[in-house]
Amino acid sequence: MLRAIHRLDELDALCHKFISQGMLQGMTSAFTGALLLGTLKVQEEDDTEARELEFDDLSPSHAPKSHVSVRLAAQARGYSSWDLQALAVQINQRTFPWLLREYLYEQRYPDKADQVSEIPLNRLPEPDGQVTIYHSAVVSCYVPSDDCGREGMYSEIFQSNPHWMKSTPRYDTVLVAIDEGEGSAMNGMAVA
Repeated sequence: MLRAIHRLDELDALCHKFISQGMLQGMTSAFTGALLLGTLKVQEEDDTEARELEFDDLSPSHAPKSHVSVRLAAQARGYSSWDLQALAVQINQRTFPWLLREYLYEQRYPDKADQVSEIPLNRLPEPDGQVTIYHSAVVSCYVPSDDCGREGMYSEIFQSNPHWMKSTPRYDTVLVAIDEGEGSAMNGMAVA
């Protein structure tokens, strides 16, 4: 039963793909006649959809089943600094030091998070180490559904990149390391 449902889902997806590419329109006899008479209009292939699929951020994953895993880009890009002011200038975000320290306060004292705006900057916690910028991360998690394939693993790429594909900026989200320990599900990462 599951195999039949899976095959029907694949056929439905293929049918939608054919329709979007202008196939499955009209009768086969009309197509054959136009082909033989030389009047068949050949549509130039638009590779926009192919390029979009190639860089699709959402996809089934073939990773082993796990709750959640986060894999950062292979290497940090661009900026890494101990000095938050210098980093703020490099990333063109003047309020970055204040926002980061405010964020750290909210993480350390969640019961007092609503009071953070009243605390002076010099009383907010500072990061303990060097701040490193990663422009992307891949998140994989178990999501049992048809879209996630047989194994139920789902993968998504999060971008925070000023020159995505050597072109325009793309900012999906930002992850901040709050704990270097391996014990947490996201390896010490939190969404900022």
